[in-house]
Amino acid sequence: MGRRILIADDSITIQKVVELTFSEFDDEVVSVGNGALASQALGQGPFDIALLDTVMPERTGYDLCAEIRKNDRLAWMPVVLLSGTFEPFDEARARQVGADGHIRKPFESRSLMAQVEDLVAAKPRPGAPPATARPRPRPVAPAPPAPAPAAPAPPRAPAPPPAAQGPRPAPAVSTVSPAAPPKPAPAAASIQTPPRPAAAPAAAPAPASPAPQPARPAPTPAADAGRRPQPAVSIPPDVLERVVREAVAAMADKVVREVAWEVIPDLAEAIIRRRIRELEDEADSRGSENG
Repeated sequence: MGRRILIADDSITIQKVVELTFSEFDDEVVSVGNGALASQALGQGPFDIALLDTVMPERTGYDLCAEIRKNDRLAWMPVVLLSGTFEPFDEARARQVGADGHIRKPFESRSLMAQVEDLVAAKPRPGAPPATARPRPRPVAPAPPAPAPAAPAPPRAPAPPPAAQGPRPAPAVSTVSPAAPPKPAPAAASIQTPPRPAAAPAAAPAPASPAPQPARPAPTPAADAGRRPQPAVSIPPDVLERVVREAVAAMADKVVREVAWEVIPDLAEAIIRRRIRELEDEADSRGSENG
């Protein structure tokens, strides 16, 4: 058998969020919008816990909590006070009236569930059957700290530029004349060959071999990649959809449940606000027809 929970808050959004939070279990949530209605509900039937807004019409949560503690029939009941983000919360007064807990709005559904489970287990309703154990909501594990950035590698010394090479010396060309012996040609334009004595004619020198050139370094892959355009990778739509479906199917049920607890409050508030606008529009249209 589920628990009976009383939520007294003048915000319809908070009422619906509490109802959705405990809708998964067989719990009964009674929602009222002011302190007078909450006092009437407490007199009609037993509740396992009361969630009371500190600021609401007719009677505040502090006043209701003090009334519960003075009632011998309800003094055992755990009470959690709800306060808004920009509303002051009087901790001294909360201790004075005997409140068991405090939650600031807007709250996370898992935090509310965990606090309700702890208080109901610590202060069970007299004569109620023992409550069945329920899976406690798992807290979101904090993200692991980001690894420290690695020390930058020392810059490499730039490679020495290849030695400047001058123009290659042109090979010597011999001109043969039938009347005179061949004369040696100069090896380079800048070298003058002195005349030899008219003795035995000297043989023409062999052409000068060109100077060896240093080997050019092969381009690195990074430099080569910077010059060459990378081909664009296109994934067919059907393949992408299949990959997404497989990834979603592989998600654990617990992960989906944790994501749902984060989405439910915002989704519920959007649905409630839209329904309120629809009801106001219908009331306006009926008023115009009657007028």
